[in-house]
This record gives sequence, structure tokens and C-alpha cells, in this order.
Amino acid sequence: GMVVLGGVTRLTGSGLSMVKWRPTGILPPGNQAAWEKEFEEFKEYPEWIMKRQYENFGVEDFKFIWFMEWSHRMAGRCVGFAFAVPLTYFVARGYVDRALAARLGLLFCMGGTQGLVGWWMVKSGLQKDALNVEEAETWQMNTQFSAVSPYRLTTHLSSALAIYSLLLWTALGLLDKRRLATASTSASKNVANLQRFVKVALATAGLTAASGGFVSGNHAGLAYNDWPFMGYPNFIPNDWWEEKLGWRNMFENIPTVQLNHRALAYSTATAAAVSLLWVRSLPLPARVRTAAHLVGAMVCVQITLGVSTLWLHVPIEVAAPHQFGSVVLLTTFLWLLHT
Repeated sequence: GMVVLGGVTRLTGSGLSMVKWRPTGILPPGNQAAWEKEFEEFKEYPEWIMKRQYENFGVEDFKFIWFMEWSHRMAGRCVGFAFAVPLTYFVARGYVDRALAARLGLLFCMGGTQGLVGWWMVKSGLQKDALNVEEAETWQMNTQFSAVSPYRLTTHLSSALAIYSLLLWTALGLLDKRRLATASTSASKNVANLQRFVKVALATAGLTAASGGFVSGNHAGLAYNDWPFMGYPNFIPNDWWEEKLGWRNMFENIPTVQLNHRALAYSTATAAAVSLLWVRSLPLPARVRTAAHLVGAMVCVQITLGVSTLWLHVPIEVAAPHQFGSVVLLTTFLWLLHT
């Protein structure tokens, strides 16, 4: 839920609406005068100066994006509270063994750190002294100075996916202890090889999801909306490499960023198809086959959503499910690996 809310916050352009951060959170402005004061503060920062003032953007529009960002921040605090209180109680009563308590404690710390990473990300888009176009970073030009650093955005996203994956893996270990066991040595070797391959497939899916942070961070989804091409009749865009950027082409050059995301998506789809066929070729329990079929189905859904997002020029109604789909796809891969 937090990953999805964060994605919608990003897609609605709400992430830079709150220019202050406190660990305990803040209450919304209580009256119109307070809203006007908050809006005037917002006008001191790059998003207003370089973009919003040209969009007939008023205080009522500001209220919407402010509440989106506030909801995301407060939801994170509520999740932390809902996690910490029961954990403290169950550990104090001895209901949780030491190993599990250590892992849950690690997850809580990761969640707390995620809030700090989020503010570190937001601060990159609140630099008042970084409006010189001649000295601007490429990613700032890509986003009209109205977005955060794609490097910090991807760090924040990757951290969220890591927390979710560890949390899900922990839950699966508690809920389903029927790990796969086979009698014959040959079958065991085949299963071991399959598990190693699924780990690679899972890593590829994770990289694909993380690379979406660079796509979002550079507004790269608004370019090359002619899938399967990238500027008909090319499958690789002519401007995929700019000498002045060097290695930063991979993370800041819009054509290269989108090409990377497409290539990783194709790799994930291939790995999912191989995993499914491999599972079907072995005498495995029904739950393993079910997990593999879910992986295959979710890959098809995710590719459909990704292509639709491109074709339709990134509408929230399609882009948000595409971001959510990446989490669901990771979930299916984790379940397949766990079985």
C-alpha cells in the first residue's frame, strides 16, 4: 500500500508540495489564511518558479497536492506505529523467538530509515539556489526543475521494495513451512537448479522495478510512445548516447533510461517464461505449479500495463496500476521461490 501511495503521489506531482519535514509530522493548515501562508512558502521553491506559475495553479490545486504528500507521510508513520506496538508487546511477553525478533527489529529500523531517505529525496527538489539553467543537471532539465533527483527517487523506491520483500519472505516462512522436498537425487538437483534460476529471475524483476524509478525520475515515459519502436522504424533510438554524459547516459538520458527499462522488462518476461516451462517439466506439487502460473500471468498483465502506459502517455489510471503490478510480480516470484 505504501509503495502504491508513493507512486500515486509521484504521478500527481505532489511530492514537493510540503517544503518542511518533522519526524512527528504536522497537522494540515486550519483555515484559509494558513493555507495561503503555506502556498506562499511553496512559491519560493523551484517547482513553482519553473513550472506551476505557468499552469493557472491556485491555492485549491495546491491543497490537493499538499494532502497527497501529507497522506503519504502520515501513512508511513501509521504503518511504523502499527508495526512497533504489537512487536514490542509480543517480544516482551516472550511470544517471539530471538531470531524472529531480530529480523522484525531490522524491518522496523529499515522502515524508520525509509522516512529519512524520503526526506533526503524530497530535499533534492527543494534547492532554491539550483535554478541556473546553464549549470543544471540533465535530470533537472528533463523535469523542468519540478522533480526530485532520480538517483534519490530510485534509492527510495528500491528501499521500499527491499522492505516489502523481506517482510513478505518472513511472513511466508511463518505461514507456509512446506518447503519443497524431493526423494530422488536427480529430482533434487533439478529443483536446486530451478531455484537458482528463479533467484536470478527474481533479481531481474527487482532491477526492472527499480529502473522504473529512473524512468519516473526523468519523465522518460512521456517519450517514445510508439512501442515496440523507439522512433519508428528504430528499436534502439538514434540518440541513446550523448558523449557529454558518459556513464550518466544510463540514468539521465531519456532514450537510454527508457531503453534500459524495456530491455530489463523483456529479460524478466523471458525468465518468467523459462521458469514456468521448467516447473511444468518437473513432477512438482500443485502449489508450485500454481505459483509458476501466477508468475506467467502477472508478467502478461504487467507488460500490457506498461505498453498501455506508454501508448496513452502515462495517464494516472494506467500508470498507477503498472507501478502496483511491479509489486505484485515480485510477490509471485517470491512465492514461487519460497515453495
